[in-house]
Amino acid sequence: MGGKALFKDARLALIHGHRYGLIGPNGCGKSTLMHAIGYGTCEEIKKAIPPNTDILLVEQEVAASDEITALQMVVAADTRRTALLAEARTLERLTDAYNLSLDESNGITPDELEAGGVRYIKEAKLQGDSFAVGAKLTFEGREVTVLEEKDKDGDITIQDVVRYDEERLNEVYDELQDIGADSAEQRASAILSGLQFLEEQKAWPTASFSGGWRMRISLARALFRKPRLLLLDEPTNHLDLHAVLWLEGYLQKWKHTLVVVSHDRDFLGTVCTDTLHCWQSKLQDYKGGYETFAKVFSTRLEEYQAEYTRQQKKLKDLRRQGKVSKELGKKDGGADTTAYKKQMQLVLGKASQKQRELAGFGGAGGGDGSDDEQGMLDEIKGLNMHITFPVAGEIPMPILAVDEVDFRYSIESEDPANPDGPPLVKPGPLLFTGVDFGLNMDSRIALVGANGTGKSTLLKLMLGELEPTQGEVRQSRMCKIGFYNQHSTDQLAKGVRLAAGEALTPVSYLRHTFPELNVQMIRNALGKFGLEGHHHLQEIATLSGGQKSRVVFVEMGLRKTHLLLLDEPTNHLDL
Repeated sequence: MGGKALFKDARLALIHGHRYGLIGPNGCGKSTLMHAIGYGTCEEIKKAIPPNTDILLVEQEVAASDEITALQMVVAADTRRTALLAEARTLERLTDAYNLSLDESNGITPDELEAGGVRYIKEAKLQGDSFAVGAKLTFEGREVTVLEEKDKDGDITIQDVVRYDEERLNEVYDELQDIGADSAEQRASAILSGLQFLEEQKAWPTASFSGGWRMRISLARALFRKPRLLLLDEPTNHLDLHAVLWLEGYLQKWKHTLVVVSHDRDFLGTVCTDTLHCWQSKLQDYKGGYETFAKVFSTRLEEYQAEYTRQQKKLKDLRRQGKVSKELGKKDGGADTTAYKKQMQLVLGKASQKQRELAGFGGAGGGDGSDDEQGMLDEIKGLNMHITFPVAGEIPMPILAVDEVDFRYSIESEDPANPDGPPLVKPGPLLFTGVDFGLNMDSRIALVGANGTGKSTLLKLMLGELEPTQGEVRQSRMCKIGFYNQHSTDQLAKGVRLAAGEALTPVSYLRHTFPELNVQMIRNALGKFGLEGHHHLQEIATLSGGQKSRVVFVEMGLRKTHLLLLDEPTNHLDL
């Protein structure tokens, strides 16, 4: 990313049955690492994974379809079950065709024999004292290959093929029973229920769901499939509290290996048996969940910071002593200070090496130490960051009032009498009714509720993007509102035109938006919101989701708004 190595000499070992929480600052490479494992984009990692390991990375919502329901989409995730059922159906039809249409006394000749929709093509190859005979059976557009070992003077007969198919069919039945194929829909339905799908919603086509709900279907498919290695990147972002609690309980019983990226401390503490920490281009493994990691890391960090401060002071003192020695040498008429200089160089060399090690937090550093030192300091500042928004001027109360508001969406459907004409529009169910409250400059309100109950809709009503079905939303004419939702990072810097050749970075974007501010003022603002200095001049398109969120928050802060409407503001922010 931008030519910077995300990991240097990093080591990773995953133990079967362990559940790992992958944490670290925004932009440290968590999602990149998950991609490398899930898609095999890194040759070193790809070579280290045993062949045929079933790995699944959940990061994208399922495709919208008008024909496949939510339940069908989840059940179809078990590709082994789907393949076995298809094979069973083919074998059942083949055996029926043999019994009804073929004369069992006939042998298979090189000529095509068509009967009951079945065509045989015999291919023989001499191997020592026997023939390996492969019969390719094409039936109803499907091809099944049969391999038989016969004496070189023998023929493969219809009875041989029928016997093979019957044996294989019994094997398929046994495999289906072993994987619980009959209970598949019941298990898939239970997972969807846990993720807060209503019974009627399970029968809805996936196209009828929003992106957040299709993401839930994608998560349900992964849980139903049960891969040997499951990779979850921010699985709780689109879940309400009840769904998060259910997912915690489900993953606590997960028998395979799990790696999860999350910024929810409670979720990590409940689910994970181990913690992987991305720090200064390394991966450090801690036994235990997030709370255990936090205690150990905090202690280590305090020790390293104290030692780092001592080393800085020691270097400063040694350099000052060196200057004094040089001045004394001049006063003594250029007396020989070679021995003293060598001693100072030796001490300075050891101290500088120790400083580089500390800057890399226990050996992760390299080079002359300057870049690693600054990176270390940036990350420590990020750990101790406190986000504050600039205070806007006072305005009369209330700054916003919601008066007896009802709201419902309209539902459009095709007019059966005129399919090519305008759609029929009818009122949908009420999302809420009689909502009544006011806000002033001291208001701090948490909006909670299950998904689909209208939380985001209420924020859009307050913002003025939607009109109430009944009632009124009144804003003070002096009130400036800042709004953040899951799409804010996608819209960041859209439509901004810079000078030819100028890169769109956080600094250039904010300079374009706030021309009255100089570069240093903008960089100070970015730093206060935890965006590390080396990311200030990085192209916005290459920033992580959390880093883009910080730029959005800086922009909101610089606008000095009176009211902040925040819809899931912590989704992309690190711990």
